[in-house]
Formats: sequence, C-alpha cells, structure tokens
Amino acid sequence: MPTRVSKATAVLNRIVEFYLSSHDFNGIRANVLLEGSEPHPLETLKKLVSRGLVEVYSSAYDNPYIKRLPALSIPQQLGFLESANGEAHVCLFPSVKAMRRRLPSSKYRTKPFSRFLALGHAQLEPVFFQLGVLGRYQSDPRYIFRFDGLDGHISVKTADYKGRGMPEADKVGLETFGLGTSAKGHRVIVTFPRYLSSMSSRHQQHWDSYRVRGESKMEMNYGLRGVWGEWTQGVSVYDALLAEIFHINQMCRLIGVPDLFRRDYSPQTRSENDDSPLDEPKGFGLLMVPTKKHFLAFAQVLDKIIAENLNLDFFAAQHLELEEKTTRRNGDVLVTQKGTLRLLQDWLTKYIRIEGENGSAIIVAPLKEVRKLRQSPAHKFVDDEFSIQYQDKKQKLIADVYRSVSNIRRFFQTHPKASSYRFPDHIKPENLVVF
Repeated sequence: MPTRVSKATAVLNRIVEFYLSSHDFNGIRANVLLEGSEPHPLETLKKLVSRGLVEVYSSAYDNPYIKRLPALSIPQQLGFLESANGEAHVCLFPSVKAMRRRLPSSKYRTKPFSRFLALGHAQLEPVFFQLGVLGRYQSDPRYIFRFDGLDGHISVKTADYKGRGMPEADKVGLETFGLGTSAKGHRVIVTFPRYLSSMSSRHQQHWDSYRVRGESKMEMNYGLRGVWGEWTQGVSVYDALLAEIFHINQMCRLIGVPDLFRRDYSPQTRSENDDSPLDEPKGFGLLMVPTKKHFLAFAQVLDKIIAENLNLDFFAAQHLELEEKTTRRNGDVLVTQKGTLRLLQDWLTKYIRIEGENGSAIIVAPLKEVRKLRQSPAHKFVDDEFSIQYQDKKQKLIADVYRSVSNIRRFFQTHPKASSYRFPDHIKPENLVVF
C-alpha cells in the first residue's frame, strides 16, 4: 500500500528534486510550482519557509536562479513569495536544514565542495584554508599561478592543458582566491564553493584536507571585490613597496641624479603593448609554509630587492666615498668597498635632516635586519622548524621595510625639483594589506 505524503512534503520533494537535477543547483520558479500544486499551495510554501526548510530568492535581491548569497530574513523571504506573480522573478531553494536530512550519503561522496553546494549552501559562502593549500600550484610549472596581494587565480598552461602528459584530473583551475584571517588571527586563504566544485575529486579532496574550521573573516577588500564587485582602494604591501621603488627612481630622474635602485620591478615601467609575463621576484609575497627555511628564503628575496638593488652610481654622484681605507699595524693600507646599506645611511646622514637622535640609523635598521637574516643561511646549515610565528615575523618584517622605503621616498619629495611630483593617493598606510 503506497505511503501517503503530506502536501508540505510533496512540495519540498519537488523543490529538492529540481535543485539536485538542475545544471547548476538552480532554484525552481515559484510561479511554476504554484500553478501545478495542490489547493492553497502558497500557504503550504509559507509554512515551509517559516520552518526554515525552503528559502526564497527574488530578482529584487540578487540573481534568483542560483543561491549566490545567503538568504535574507524569513519575513523578507515571505514578502518575496507574496510577489511571486509580479514583475520580479522569484525562485525556491531547499535550505541546508532540509538537505541534511535528504541528501544521500553517497551523493558527491568524493567531491566535498560539490556536496557542500548540494547540501544547500550559498555558492559564494566563503570557505577558508591554510596557506599551504596553494603550495602545489605555485611550485608546479604546469600551472599559471597569480596573486597580486588581494586576489589570486590558478589555471593550467595551454600547452599542458592540450597535451596528453598531464592527467585529466590535474587539469583544474580556480577563478579566484583571496586572503582571510582565522579566529586565532592567522592569515588564511579564502575562496568560494562555486569555483571549488568544478575541480576534480582529487583536487577537491586536496583543498578539503587544508580546510580551516571555525570562525574566520574575509579580508575586507577581497570581500567587497569578490562578492559585491565593488572597487576598493586597498593595495598589498608588496605592490606598494615596488611602487615606492618605482616612484623614487622617477624622482631621481626629475632631480637629475642616477636612479637610487638599479632595477625596477613595477609593472608601470612596461609598455602598453608588452603582454609578456611580469618578471616578478620569486618568493616575494605569501609565505605558503610557516617555517624557518621559508622565512629566511623570503628575507633573501627582500634583500635582493632592496639592499642588493641599490645603485652605487647614485652614491658616487652624491660625492660619497665608495671605499674605506684602513691602515694595518705593518703600515699596509687595506681598501674595502663600502656596503650599499652603509652608503645609504651615509647619504641620509649627510643630506637629510631627520628629527630625533640617530634618525638615519633608525630608518636603515629594518633593511640591515633583512641583510642579517639573509646572511644567516649563507654561512651555515639551518635547522628548519615549523611555527606559525614565522608568518607573524614575516608580516612585521615587510611592514618595517616598507615604512623605511616610504620614508626615503618622502625625503626625495622634499627636493625642490621633485616637490610637485604626484605620488598615488591610494598608496597610504590605511589602505595597505599586510600578510
């Protein structure tokens, strides 16, 4: 004898079946469901919404055909339902509460983020991961890995995607990812199940193994850009540092002296028709694994960008002695080349009036700390260790270095020939994202 199904169960079953059988976990049009249901279907739907089993989306709120964002309050959803036959498009979705009872345990068993959507979660509900989740993509030359400090992207190189050497399961990409902060205050990666769900089982499971549970927050700029499509003034401290170097060199040219830095990594120096990949400093950015080894490797890259990149011609043009002579006990004169940081401090002491005692030494101190860290692994084997503190140390180091270089840029702006130079308004401390 067939089991009798209540009106509410029949309506909920239809919404669930449509959701799971649709191409993109779509919602069923409310007017379509209402037209073909039992008498008084609107009252039945209202009860399902009030019980938190069905969610109502309207074009007055967002795209109603996919559950892009979390549902609004139940009173607002009931209001959408009342207008289902009006101008706004209204669609119905099963809630997470309903799907937890109805989704078979075998459905998407090996695809955790496809299952996450099948369970009724919003497609742009943020999911958080340890930084190490990106390591396999950054280190694998078959992938194009981009991260500008606020937004990242992963894709497969065309030759590898079309070739047969790369397993199909590894031909995956990620449209966007950004930064977040865990409940403990540590940097994490954030992205959305909409993009993760298109990955193969192998890669979905890889991401799931790095998932961070508990309360985390998206970095503000990424949230506004990634979810709401809004433009923000945020800039990563790494992009800001390269911009400072670029603008210092530009002011050197206005003043009529050699560039302070030999090399400029800023994309602003590229021609409009140059679409070749940026020659970015490798290892300059995210610390994928918080270990002593990776921290010291970052310091080495940072030293190359700053201290090793300082131009001796600049200091020679400023009439500074590039060499230092010392007389030994036997009367021999030893001539040694001054280090670039020593020359930078000499220049600051000679030409820049800095308030406070030892002002020039204070400005150069973070750069000397980077040099000290770089020299540590150069002369001995380093015992590696894993600690989240290395991420915190790295954030402090890059912030201190940026502050030093930014102060040097301000000194150049005090020169009469560079006083009218326009430095970008958005590169200021309150807009910097440090990680």
